[in-house]
Amino acid sequence: MTRDKFDALVDRLDGEARLHPRLYRAKLLLLAAAGNTYIFAALSGLAGLIAAAVFFLQGYGVKILLLGVFFIWRVLKALWVKSEPPEGVEVKPAEAPPLFAMIAELRQRLAAPRFHRVLITTDYNAGVIQVPRLGLFGWHRNYLLIGLPMLKTLTAGQLRAVLAHEFGHLARGHGAFGNRIYCQRRRWTQLLENLEHQPSHGDFLFKPFFNWFTAYFSAYSFPLARANEYEADAASVRLTSREAVAEALTGTSVIGAYLEERYWPRIHAQAADLPAPAATPFLNMGEHLAAEIDAAAAHDWLARATCDKTTSRNTHPSLADRLKAIAAAPQLAPPAAGAAADTLLGPLAVEVARRFDRHWHDAILPDWQARHEKVQQERREFADLEARLAAGEELSPQEAYDRALLTESIQDDAGSAFEQLRRLYVGDPDEPILCLALGLRMLKRDDDDGIAIIKGALKNPDHLAMQVCEAMRDYNWRHGRKTEADGWHQHLLDIARPLQAAARERSEVHLADRFAPHELSDEQLAEFQAQLAALPMLRSAYLVRKELRHFPERPCYVFGYRTAAWWQWPGKARSEAAMQAMQQQVAFPAETLIISIEGGNFRFAHKLRRTAGARVL
Repeated sequence: MTRDKFDALVDRLDGEARLHPRLYRAKLLLLAAAGNTYIFAALSGLAGLIAAAVFFLQGYGVKILLLGVFFIWRVLKALWVKSEPPEGVEVKPAEAPPLFAMIAELRQRLAAPRFHRVLITTDYNAGVIQVPRLGLFGWHRNYLLIGLPMLKTLTAGQLRAVLAHEFGHLARGHGAFGNRIYCQRRRWTQLLENLEHQPSHGDFLFKPFFNWFTAYFSAYSFPLARANEYEADAASVRLTSREAVAEALTGTSVIGAYLEERYWPRIHAQAADLPAPAATPFLNMGEHLAAEIDAAAAHDWLARATCDKTTSRNTHPSLADRLKAIAAAPQLAPPAAGAAADTLLGPLAVEVARRFDRHWHDAILPDWQARHEKVQQERREFADLEARLAAGEELSPQEAYDRALLTESIQDDAGSAFEQLRRLYVGDPDEPILCLALGLRMLKRDDDDGIAIIKGALKNPDHLAMQVCEAMRDYNWRHGRKTEADGWHQHLLDIARPLQAAARERSEVHLADRFAPHELSDEQLAEFQAQLAALPMLRSAYLVRKELRHFPERPCYVFGYRTAAWWQWPGKARSEAAMQAMQQQVAFPAETLIISIEGGNFRFAHKLRRTAGARVL
């Protein structure tokens, strides 16, 4: 279903839900039942066909029955999708009695189901995750996820309002129908995602149906899902207070923007000067929150949040609409020092923060070191360019462009960089990269003259055009021009789809693919073969060019290798060692897919050998 059709259906159903709520709910209930009925009918039909075959073909009855049972088992396995449980640090009641007392009280008052595990996560969020133990057939294990950043930047009262909202989605009292549909909607989406990632023999029965049904059910249940968000807010007001909910809604919006735009960028910026991270971001988060969110920044973040409109791209209404629904004004009240909700964890808060900091340090270290080295190199390049200019030397257009960008990134002088780019554009207004660079900065300044300039980058059919579409979409959306924004978004999709298809085509190799000779020059082939010959674990190797539907002018190669002689049993460890050695020591031509043609891939060996000139070792 296209976005336009989805939006049109949601708009129609919004009106129907308001004018004829009972009829709308009845239709939605029937639609929900239809999904379950389809699964039951498909399985029953399979069982019936097998029974009929056994009856009419009695001589082959046992074989047919065995084959039929096996096939049904494979189909059930497709539906018995295994959902991975969420990750986080589990908290036990004995470790954080105040937190669990709050959870128990909210659960009791909302008649919400119990939680099997409570996890502290690194996200700035809180939520309830239901993981089915029996796939589509339910028997859920309930997880309550609470982000440590939220615990450290909200008061206990504000966190209580957030949790009350999340529990409201599972309440069995008022709004129970909406909550059941809410859970059903999530289950269909989850099933489709699992079918996409876990291909099986049952795909032909369920995938086409759920590709259509999931999108249609999402659109049909959208008005109710949005109403469910308002109902969850109302439940939060009943259990806490209007003031606490307003503070929580405002705080999560403003503080979330602060963390994303100021806190984390400031920490990551230290990579310019430090070869390894020295910060403890989770431990120190929120310590000076009230002082760091100054009045001007808070006003800007709040203005942006309250200007956002409610759209069909998210079931969550905008901040302004949610506050209006509870008859409250925005209220930003960050916790004072020592008054954050992480006190509910007691001493465990420090332990969890240090654990997250260690994990963050280990995860970010390679990128941090790469960024540090890159900045040092850029500083040397900038110093060299400045020295050459000071000596009266004229820079090439590329060097002048690089100097402008380095002035912005290394010197942190956006004004000077802008003027340099403007002068370069005046000298060469047809250069796409200059059109994009200057146009982006003009749009960021809300300068409409940047529209004509940035469109010059559309001459580039690849990634520059995508950046133009994205920038124009966001610029028009920011200025309330929805029609123009939607048009640029559609243009972006039109460009992105073939690129995504090409990326998929270049990331996979199948027996059904067609191959052609590699067409390397004699010099290239000789150099490549010399590198392969230096790896004694390789017994034979083949190189072919994959025939492509998308962008065939950019070659993609397939390299197949063997590590075992004809009399040896293929060894997984030996094959993996060869793969690692090749990745480190061999320079493959352009884009190359590397596969072992031993064991289960033996049929690729026959196919590659049939291509002329494929044998390279």
